[in-house]
Amino acid sequence: MNFLLRQLIIFVFTLILVIPSEAQKKVRLTNKGSKQEIFLEEGQRIKYVLNDQDGKVVGILKKVDSEQLVVDESTIRIVDIKAIGRKKKGSGAGTGIFAFLGGSVILISLAPGVNCLTCQTDTNAVNSGKALGVIAGLSFAAIALHIGAKNSPKDVSKKWQLDIVD
Repeated sequence: MNFLLRQLIIFVFTLILVIPSEAQKKVRLTNKGSKQEIFLEEGQRIKYVLNDQDGKVVGILKKVDSEQLVVDESTIRIVDIKAIGRKKKGSGAGTGIFAFLGGSVILISLAPGVNCLTCQTDTNAVNSGKALGVIAGLSFAAIALHIGAKNSPKDVSKKWQLDIVD
C-alpha cells in the first residue's frame, strides 16, 4: 500500500512537471529614445486611448493575446491602441492633493505680511522664508507632475513601441 501511494505521488508530480503550462503574456512598452521598458501584466489596472476615441478608458487588463487585449469586458485590437499605460488607484487624488499643497504653499509664502509701523523685522529673514516657501511649493508641484506623468498612458504611435512578450 505504501509503495503504491509513493508511486502515485511520483506519477502526479511528474505529470505536473512534464505538462507544459501556458506562459502568461505581457505587454511591453519600450521608449524609442531612452529604451526604458514598462511591462503591463494581466490583472493590472491600465488606462488606454483608442485611435477613434478622444477620452481615456480605465480598466483591468484581463487577457493579453498577440493580436488583442481584453480589458474588463472589452476586446481591443492592438492596432487600434493610440496610448496605453498603468493607472494606479489613488494616483488622481495624489496628483490633486500635491498640486493643491504646492499652490497653497507658494501663495501663502508670497502673500504680503501684516504691516506694523512699530514692528522691527529683519528683511533678510523674511525674504529667505519666502524663498523657502516657494521652493517647498515647487517641490510639491513637482511631485504632483511626477505622479501624473507616471500614471498617464504612453503614446505608442510616436514615442513608445508596444510589443507582446512571454
